[in-house]
Amino acid sequence: MSKKITLLIAVLFALAACSEDVYQEIDQQNEDMMAPPTFDPNDPGYYNGPGDFKEPGRYYSPWDIWHRSDIDVPYGIFNHASEFTMYVRAYIGLAYYDGNDDGTFNDLDSPGLNFNLTMPGQYPNLYANSQEIGNLIPSVWITAQPELIFAADGPFSHCPVLNGNVGYNTLNQYFALPTATTAERQLLASYGKVFFYEVEVRDAANNLLSSGFVQAECDVTDPSFEWVSITGTSGYLPTNPPGSYTGDLFYYLNSTLPVTNYTNSTTPFGHRCDSREVVYDFYYPSSLPPFPYGVNNYYVEFDMTVGHPMWPSASPRLSLKQL
Repeated sequence: MSKKITLLIAVLFALAACSEDVYQEIDQQNEDMMAPPTFDPNDPGYYNGPGDFKEPGRYYSPWDIWHRSDIDVPYGIFNHASEFTMYVRAYIGLAYYDGNDDGTFNDLDSPGLNFNLTMPGQYPNLYANSQEIGNLIPSVWITAQPELIFAADGPFSHCPVLNGNVGYNTLNQYFALPTATTAERQLLASYGKVFFYEVEVRDAANNLLSSGFVQAECDVTDPSFEWVSITGTSGYLPTNPPGSYTGDLFYYLNSTLPVTNYTNSTTPFGHRCDSREVVYDFYYPSSLPPFPYGVNNYYVEFDMTVGHPMWPSASPRLSLKQL
């Protein structure tokens, strides 16, 4: 297991263990680590030593087509309320858009590495509605644990959808996709991400206390960032009737750059991002409404955490916790 995974997992465990009072403002003058503009430069979420975590104020993302092979993304699912059982299902699709919805997905970072999604019987779910992106495949239901962290590793090292590509794993868990073909699982293992979670929270008597869909909040209208609407292509939303595509899709595009550039350079290309990451507009909330139980209130939240070294440590976190 790489040092990179170990560091990321350590960050997630620390974030899970810290209470709200340990999150504190960090001197922004200490920004000696480069960050693409998907990070808010005025709220960098910088981590500066054990325990000194600051949750991000905006969408922080580890997904970047140019650095796909450099980052193993750990998924954290935490149940911090032992009196409840939380069931989770992930909706997974292609994380990147090559800029041309022509039925062939191209790895822009590896010229010649192309995937023909129109091949009969190979990608029926990922090329549904005759489009490359915006198609999602649901995982099996997962039972959340106090600390469930898993990440992919190996030749297919981007999204843990294959039993054989699970790297760090607290309970031998991964996002099994029973309705996907072998080709689809392999493609998502290398280029996929979780877009939405479906969640159910039940008590010991199996009473349903909370349920719904959540997504990490990302403001695609913020003029500080370069989210581009993908016109003519809409994404599937799990709460819509089967076959209905009404989700507005965006991807991160900086056409002035040849590739994403993460350097400390003061040139115009320093600190710039061209990740090509796909996101949905904000259709589902990032947290479910709080529910009372006994004398306390609880809620489910889906957010992105970030630590050191900033963008490579960003990771998705789903939590059930006391308000």
